Amino acid sequence: IYLLAAGYTDTLIGFLYLIGWLIILWRFGLDRNLLMLAQAPIYLCFIFITLQILPPFGYWLVAWVLIATAINWRRFSKDIVPKFISGVASMWRRRHS
Repeated sequence: IYLLAAGYTDTLIGFLYLIGWLIILWRFGLDRNLLMLAQAPIYLCFIFITLQILPPFGYWLVAWVLIATAINWRRFSKDIVPKFISGVASMWRRRHS
């Protein structure tokens, strides 16, 4: 909503994104993995906009994300990503069986 109100994204794109995710969540439920997947492009958009408008802050933001990932790499690679993939796969199998 902020990206739309501030004029950083087109109203049609925001509307289609919202409607698309509402349909997906209606069909599959409020699954934690789907909610994470819905948020990821929004966070990426914030980073991209920051890099365009205030590059020094954008670089610090990218550095912060990389440092946080490096510090938490073991948990990220052994816990978060595998749970995310298996959660999405099991949700997909439940809906298509």
